[in-house]
Amino acid sequence: MLDVRALNEAFVRNTTHDTDGNKLAWLKFKCLRFEKQRPGVVKFRYSHEGPYSEFNVQQIYGGPPKPLRCTKRRKGRVPDEPDNHDDAEDWTNKIKKDYPIPKAYPQALPISEAKKKDLLNLCTKGVIPRELHSWYQSLPTNKTVIDRLCEPDVTEPDDEDEELTRQNGERREKSTIILDNFNSTADLAGNPGFQSTLSLGSKEVINEKEYNPFEHRKVEHPNSTIGSLVHLLKSSLGSGILAMPNAFKNAGLAAGALGTIVVGFICTHCVYVLVRTSQEVCVDAKKPSMGFAETCGAAFEYGPKRLRPWAGFVTTLVDYALTVTYLAALCVYIVFIAENFKEVLDEYIPNYKLSVETYCALTLVPLVLICQIRNLKWLVPFSAIANVLLVICFAITMYYIFSGLPNPKERVMVAKVTQWPLFISTVIFAMEGIGVVMPVENEMAKPQQFLGCPGVLNVAMTIVISLYGIVGFFGYIKYGDEVRGSITLNLPQDEVLAQSAKILMALAILFTYSLQLYVPMEMIWRVIHNKISVRYHNITQICIRTAAVVGSVALAAAFPNLELFISLCGAIFLSTLGLLTPAIVDTVHNWDRGLGRFNWILWKNIFIGMISLIALFAGSYKSISDMVAKYGHSEHVESMSLNVTSNGTWVS
Repeated sequence: MLDVRALNEAFVRNTTHDTDGNKLAWLKFKCLRFEKQRPGVVKFRYSHEGPYSEFNVQQIYGGPPKPLRCTKRRKGRVPDEPDNHDDAEDWTNKIKKDYPIPKAYPQALPISEAKKKDLLNLCTKGVIPRELHSWYQSLPTNKTVIDRLCEPDVTEPDDEDEELTRQNGERREKSTIILDNFNSTADLAGNPGFQSTLSLGSKEVINEKEYNPFEHRKVEHPNSTIGSLVHLLKSSLGSGILAMPNAFKNAGLAAGALGTIVVGFICTHCVYVLVRTSQEVCVDAKKPSMGFAETCGAAFEYGPKRLRPWAGFVTTLVDYALTVTYLAALCVYIVFIAENFKEVLDEYIPNYKLSVETYCALTLVPLVLICQIRNLKWLVPFSAIANVLLVICFAITMYYIFSGLPNPKERVMVAKVTQWPLFISTVIFAMEGIGVVMPVENEMAKPQQFLGCPGVLNVAMTIVISLYGIVGFFGYIKYGDEVRGSITLNLPQDEVLAQSAKILMALAILFTYSLQLYVPMEMIWRVIHNKISVRYHNITQICIRTAAVVGSVALAAAFPNLELFISLCGAIFLSTLGLLTPAIVDTVHNWDRGLGRFNWILWKNIFIGMISLIALFAGSYKSISDMVAKYGHSEHVESMSLNVTSNGTWVS
């Protein structure tokens, strides 16, 4: 609170008449308007529509001028209002300098405990913005403070007001319901003063209409249902589908087929749970839509009371984790593109064989350009093109897979249990598109069609699981334990058709890169855009997107091993965000709403959490140990290659 009495005494001359000389009726003001370029001028209206009248607090309209009272700090009159806009800022700064505004109280005044309870309840319901919650929580209270209704500062006992008061009193008397011999079946409608036809027994009429978030969504460029299906397919059908044969190698033919269906069902269920929770908490918070992190935070905020203080921490944690996850996935994309281009160009340009790291660097320019597309709607053509290229590449790959297919009995049916974590991690990495799901659902023209049967989610995931299972099953039968991180790398290196498949798949992943960058950019921009001037928004977006591409290219060039990179990202990031986080959010959200018969929701989420933790710890350990062993062996071979004699023979 600030004490403006000194400023008022030195600055304000007129509070009674407008520019036409009419008396101001302050209690009847409906609208006030202040303009920075006209300090001292107050525009007002007595209704919500129509032209504004105005008055100037420094000018006198009729009657003798109000004498100015000088302050101790500055003697003399306040400078007159500036004549033009150029002097307005200087004039305002001069007033601030000559008449500083002190605090009204040395410390914050306490409020009643009941008042603070009401304010915190408004915070819980989302009426008060989340960024202000900490301030309201810090308000001091005192048991001796008594709430009082505010009294008007200005009284206007004119004839018109007295007439309005009298008329209001008469209306209150007519509308008063007198219940004589009151009982629970009192006939309210029979009272002559009660003219309402409202049915007091109508729950639909009495209760407020439930908030519908779909009706309040205002998306500038909404996606159609088909466009949303294309986006969801493209987010899940990436480089991971070609890693499925390598995943089957770590599980075995029979275990891999069953495991793909089970993991695919769990991933689909987790996405369903997350979207359903988001739609339900949007009703509680009265918000049209929420992102992944907002949904997780809102589940805690409107969940059990003991967990509500953790809402902000959960939101921030998921935001950062999701950003790191998708930036890591972008590194996998770059390694995939680089290895496929290297396979082709090394065959046709044998005299200029470049390293995988060099090809990673060569992807920098096209990726920087394509990542400057910021609107999800304009990425639909790129997603469609990528899907077409993916289908062509898929057809070529299947042609080679089914050519001369060996007997399935030659393959391992169930691999060692120690290899299963790599299988789970690879499948989770391949299928999970958890971060893209919420942006796609939020920008749908008809979000009601995302869930349900058939629904966008069910159709997309049915296609994804089927394709992944087919490629993984028959790819492993074809190449067995010789299968590589991407099955396209196993295709014949001297055939044009096989090489075209590698190029098409690399281009498909190239076009997918910008869609995957959409998620981390959305989170980064949400955090920083309010801290940057609007005039610098465009250049800031360009810089951040360019930095993200450069960083992912640098990491990819540092660890260009596709198989281990895929399993490590799936184990650390996507198992946590794709499985564990939705399970926790679903449990918290339904804790007070009911966990079902025999608490089946709780047991189900515990099972999902266990699978996630197995993939996290066992998968990470196996991936890192294999990576250390592989790079340690590479360094050993490189050191041996340096120990050569003058005639080129090896030194033992």
